[in-house]
Amino acid sequence: MRIIGYLSTESPPVDLVSSVRAIVLKGDHVLVIRNLEGAHILPGGRVEKGETFEDALRRELLEEAGVEIDFKDQIGLVRLRHITPRPKDYSYLYPDFLQPVYAAAFAGFSPEAKVADGYEVSSQFLPVAEVRKLPSDDFEEPFLDAAIAAI
Repeated sequence: MRIIGYLSTESPPVDLVSSVRAIVLKGDHVLVIRNLEGAHILPGGRVEKGETFEDALRRELLEEAGVEIDFKDQIGLVRLRHITPRPKDYSYLYPDFLQPVYAAAFAGFSPEAKVADGYEVSSQFLPVAEVRKLPSDDFEEPFLDAAIAAI
């Protein structure tokens, strides 16, 4: 898979969006989700049929971290491109799909909303300086800077 991030406020074509992501800020702290693959600062997930991007992101953040958010701005897009042949019976977008990325502010905590699915291990707000030291994809730091500027 080839993954490229773009800073952009332009809305993506809806038919190419599979999921939505956000940088969630709480003062000078960033929401960090740890899952089976490592730590990341772009929580979110798939948009279900009939959901708006905002509804999907709110639901996903509640399920993953018990976090309620206030939306600020779209700050970018992640473009993902499969670079291998389409797997048999693959029902998702192929070869390209997009994930809009938003800046969001922490609005509350609802731990009872978290869903234990065995994939997300933990979530916590870490200081921006500490987050900058975590291993990350090249495009994540510009998203973090854009979210800080938007909030």
